[in-house]
Amino acid sequence: MELAFDVSNLEAVVGDIKAKGVEVYLPPIDINMGSGSKGMIAYIRDPDGTIIELVEVKTVAWISMPAFKHRHFGNVNDLAWPHFLCHHDEDKGDKEQC
Repeated sequence: MELAFDVSNLEAVVGDIKAKGVEVYLPPIDINMGSGSKGMIAYIRDPDGTIIELVEVKTVAWISMPAFKHRHFGNVNDLAWPHFLCHHDEDKGDKEQC
């Protein structure tokens, strides 16, 4: 079993945890998360010795929906896609790109 927490500022979180006496098993390191996504990870130990992963996602690689559909399903255009697969930024006036 693995337990991981997503954090927004890994280095600050690890610094705070370390200052409170928690053992840092692996200090923050940069990683390639696959498919062009990048991030950082660190591992700590809880009082029982369980290793806990802390993750900060730095960048996420995006692929267009037409390319995703074609790559994974052939020429299928009538699939219902969950919202999390769609990329848009309403604050910039972008419309959903699906």
